Amino acid sequence: RIMVAAGGGGASYYDGSYFTYGGPGGGLTGGVVTGGSNRGVSQSGTGGTQASPGYFYGNYTQAVGGFGYGGVGNTHNNGDAGGGGGYYGGGGGNDIGAGGGGSSYISGHNGCVSISDISSEDNIISMGSPYHYSNYVFKNTVMIDGYGSQWSTVSLNNQENQPTHDGTGKQKGNSGNGYAKITLKSITIVNRENDKTYDNVTYNYYYNNTDHTNGVYQIFETPVTGTYEITAYGAQGGTYSNITGGLGGYTKGNIYLEQGTKLYVYVGSTTTTLTGGYNGGGNGYNGSGKQGKGGGGSTDIRLTSGSWDDFNSLKSRIMVAGGGGGASYYDGSYFTYGGPGGGLTGGVVTGGSNRGMAQSGTGGTQVSPGYFYGNFNQAVGGFGYGGNGNTHNNGDAGGGGGYYGGGGANDIGAGGGGSSYISGHAGCSSINLDESSAIDAIVHTGNPYHDSGYYFDQTEMGSNNSGDGHAHIRLIALNNIVTKENDKVLNYYSPGEKPNVGKYQEFIAPYTGTYKMELWGAQGGTYSNITGGLGGYASGEIT
Repeated sequence: RIMVAAGGGGASYYDGSYFTYGGPGGGLTGGVVTGGSNRGVSQSGTGGTQASPGYFYGNYTQAVGGFGYGGVGNTHNNGDAGGGGGYYGGGGGNDIGAGGGGSSYISGHNGCVSISDISSEDNIISMGSPYHYSNYVFKNTVMIDGYGSQWSTVSLNNQENQPTHDGTGKQKGNSGNGYAKITLKSITIVNRENDKTYDNVTYNYYYNNTDHTNGVYQIFETPVTGTYEITAYGAQGGTYSNITGGLGGYTKGNIYLEQGTKLYVYVGSTTTTLTGGYNGGGNGYNGSGKQGKGGGGSTDIRLTSGSWDDFNSLKSRIMVAGGGGGASYYDGSYFTYGGPGGGLTGGVVTGGSNRGMAQSGTGGTQVSPGYFYGNFNQAVGGFGYGGNGNTHNNGDAGGGGGYYGGGGANDIGAGGGGSSYISGHAGCSSINLDESSAIDAIVHTGNPYHDSGYYFDQTEMGSNNSGDGHAHIRLIALNNIVTKENDKVLNYYSPGEKPNVGKYQEFIAPYTGTYKMELWGAQGGTYSNITGGLGGYASGEIT
């Protein structure tokens, strides 16, 4: 046994003149009788301890408990109650005496005394250590006797009281039958390839400078079925000195994924040159001392791989964090800050000289790209990419990548930010995935849910990222944790149908992980309002 919650001692009664309440199931020591007529109290059994059973002070062998069982009421006189079961059982009573409570035990609990593995039934050897020889040890242990007092090495004599079976309230001690409850607290998921644990691990994806020229994506494969939190940050637009490109967008949501699902993570980059950042940043245009920086790339999660600009891959995106637009600069007199990567709509330029702001690109939306108000085709963004700076004048910045990219600029203008997208987020407009949607004829459904059926809840969308993009994936919950036998909740209790038939119940841990185990010992036998001792409580967490 690695955990024991003690039972209470039985009550005794005779004609209303003589009665004794049973001793409660104990903590480290079983409870003794504290109420009844004087005759019965003096004739009651003692409580079990960590190293010995309870007994009756008279020399009645049958009244002595044992390792795991309470003593029998002495048959020399009538009305003698039995002791409660426990780690060591309580003593039986004599002559209207009540039974003592058994002791409780938790492997690892301070003050408990474990036995040696070489012990026999006739020769039990106590080790003086709280740790069971099996090396199964509980943490965060709690031991509360049937009086409601919590135990460390001694009774703390504080009225802590036990939790009720459903965990919603408190009780002094357990009445009626015993009860056991097993709750899965956290799970250790094992990758069978290399025994790597997956619990409390965040998978981080960053831009790799060596990758973007080849359009390299990164792959996340779900190690287990469950709910995952995914966060993505778009890249900042290109910056010149203190004239900053627009900050990248931010998206977050929770999604249910089956084990083995592959997600393709495309991480956008920022830029310090006129070349747009990886994953859709539009190019800037420089000349004659004028600087037009490239737009930042978006960061997105896709269901289909391919080069970053492959349309079949782009339309499989279920989350996009838009990139910021590039900044522009000319000799200190003319400058414009890039528009930030957006939420549903990409950000527009809000700071700089009047000339540059008037010449800047707009932000992408849910159904169309950003553009420059002048009729320059190259400044118009597209599905997944920002527009390029206009080459008609020098110092024209590129738009940020996104669900739809931001517009490129003209004549010291900055780029607009790309829009973001999350499947399931209110206000998003997904595209039709069938053949009616082509790169030159994209059909929007007006529905926020991606046609693939993958969607997020508890979504967030904003703009706050500087530098390169990045993405993070974290397992937050495993779904439908049930027993394999009959989808029954992981609670076990005595049904009371055949109380005289000894029978154990088997629990098979469905997952490797940490379980909280809670036990309530049974109450001692009661006669009318003369109550048996309430059962003790023991709990702890074990891997």
